[in-house]
Amino acid sequence: MKAFISICFTVLLTFSFIVFSHPQQNAVASEVYFTYYAKNDLVAYSGRGHQYSKVGTFDFQTSFQVKKGSIRNGWAEIKLNGRKAYVESKWIVNRKPQATYFNYYPKEPISYYAGRGTNTKRYGSIAEDSVIKIRKGSVLNGWSEIQYKGNSYYVQHNKLSNKAPIYFTYYATVDFTLYNERHTGTPKVSVPVDAVVKVKKGSVKKGWSRIEYNGIKGYAPYSNIYKNKNVYFTYYTTTNMPYYSSTSFTNKVGTLQTGVGVLVKKGSVANNKVQIKVNGKSYFALYNQMDNITYSNVDLRIPANVTAAEINRYISAYEQKTGKKSVFRGQGQAFIDAGNKYGVNALFLAAIGIHESAYGTSNLAISKNNLFGLKAYDAAPYESALRFKSVADSIHYEAQYVKFNYIDPNGTYYGGAPTLAGMNNSYSTDASWHTKIANHMKNIKAFDAKYYATKKPNTNRVGNPGYPAGSDYYPADTVAKVKNGAKLSLYQSPSTSGGKKATISAEETFNLLEKRNDFWVKVKYKNKLYWTNSLKYYEYTKTVTVTNLVRVETYNYGGGTTPLYQTANTSSEVIATADNNQFVTLLQNPSGNFIQVKDSNGKIGWLDKKYAKFSLK
Repeated sequence: MKAFISICFTVLLTFSFIVFSHPQQNAVASEVYFTYYAKNDLVAYSGRGHQYSKVGTFDFQTSFQVKKGSIRNGWAEIKLNGRKAYVESKWIVNRKPQATYFNYYPKEPISYYAGRGTNTKRYGSIAEDSVIKIRKGSVLNGWSEIQYKGNSYYVQHNKLSNKAPIYFTYYATVDFTLYNERHTGTPKVSVPVDAVVKVKKGSVKKGWSRIEYNGIKGYAPYSNIYKNKNVYFTYYTTTNMPYYSSTSFTNKVGTLQTGVGVLVKKGSVANNKVQIKVNGKSYFALYNQMDNITYSNVDLRIPANVTAAEINRYISAYEQKTGKKSVFRGQGQAFIDAGNKYGVNALFLAAIGIHESAYGTSNLAISKNNLFGLKAYDAAPYESALRFKSVADSIHYEAQYVKFNYIDPNGTYYGGAPTLAGMNNSYSTDASWHTKIANHMKNIKAFDAKYYATKKPNTNRVGNPGYPAGSDYYPADTVAKVKNGAKLSLYQSPSTSGGKKATISAEETFNLLEKRNDFWVKVKYKNKLYWTNSLKYYEYTKTVTVTNLVRVETYNYGGGTTPLYQTANTSSEVIATADNNQFVTLLQNPSGNFIQVKDSNGKIGWLDKKYAKFSLK
């Protein structure tokens, strides 16, 4: 029996070996899978292509089984919860990948969540421009995985930028508040006017910008900043001036007393309201309660706060510096007196005289007491210029002349304002003339804005000064000739009231004897004495030519007298001397470096021609 059982077991074992060692042709061999990992967050599909339905997702570094030999056409077969699925092979690796992170920046405040969707738990908000870490390959279904405060969260990817924000330097145009959000409900920090701030490029939304101040970032209206620095001008209050916190003028902050300097923002005037700065803060006031007066635009009818001593010191300093003698020496009081008499700023009178006469050292100032170049026409400046009896007379004449003609609104040459800038329009062809005069005024006496803001101009009108008495006399044998197309009307006296007595026609000659300050000229014609006003010195070349009149000018050679020699040689005897600006008669044309002349005493001699000015030729 035991032998039979043993035989039967042996036969069964042998049969079993035969069955399992030789499967049939249609039997399926065991499947082989390898472990792979997701190198990005990815989606699994039911087939090889995106057209198939999604059956699941894998997070980064998730491991799963990939069937051996199943990777083809960019897809791999995997096991997903015991079921077959497919993923793109480019997103899987057979070694566990290491996470790589890139810096991204929220384009606006951004919420972060526990999962990929707003239906998951929201943990909070990340500020705009914050640096956050985005894991490489984590963008899926419009969401990215981030590392924030040591944990993984998810944010909407379209609210991020991989470019660091760019900020430009701007300046606060007013005092304003920086807010945590784009509205006034969350104040963060105060920003003072003129502060340097930074504004984020492209951040303007609904009038608000992303702004950084002292390292603190927030939001404020874009209108509160500007790319250029604020420019301010100093103005001075002309009355007790209240100022306010805004242009509504509902909240009065304080009052500035008359004559106080205040900084006014350039370009801020609107509807008579202007932005000012007081103690470093921005406020608003009425524009018509202040003025930006300086010497260039101060009303020249306001009496000066200068003393005679201050004017004299200025002239004395020039004399000491240059070694030149000025006719203004000790004349400071003359400017004060003339200014008071005619209602003209005495400091202005001194400055204009100093400028026009080279500190009282010009040829006209020395020889004619003409300190202001009055009537010194370009055609014949010395010959046409007025002659004054004294320096004081010249100053008083100028004060009355300027008041009547230039700084009175009814004046013939009124330039639109009773100021240096206004006068410049008609008094001088030099566009910077007013600045030069203002500089002399400033150098004599520093500008006192408070003084000028509180003083009223002298609006009293004065009469036209006419012409002062005075004449230039020519040698009796001075010969002039009337030009073609011209003629001179002659009168018995320097007036037309007696009627014309004679006419000098073209090509006729006559003797030129005297020129008065009022431009009546005494002549001798056919052995008779007459007066004419037909000779216009500002354009005399159209009327006459003088053939033998010489003016001796030693001014450019130190002034004083110059000798007349017996012969045309400096080694010959000196027979007479000629003063600066003395008129003499030409007898012979130049012989080398000399001309022969006759002086007013009838002395005949030779004059070095470098001292000769051929007058009215």
